[in-house]
Amino acid sequence: MSSDDEGVVMRALEEWVFSHPHKDRPFLIIMGRSFTPVQYWNEVRENEQFRTKLFRFLEEQAERAGERPVDMIYRAVGANRR
Repeated sequence: MSSDDEGVVMRALEEWVFSHPHKDRPFLIIMGRSFTPVQYWNEVRENEQFRTKLFRFLEEQAERAGERPVDMIYRAVGANRR
């Protein structure tokens, strides 16, 4: 993923977090640790290894779906606003 694409993904992820109706409730468990959307956002911002794994996952999923990595995040942003 290019650095421009990474920036777009990070801005979209931030929009998702702060539009989430339950940003302080756990939504994800990874290796026994639960994350709220805000905690997940902080981990992505502060932990390069975590961020790299997220970018790789988004690229793989986007390739399978024939779309851009940011598209699935924007769908979640739209769902938050419903």
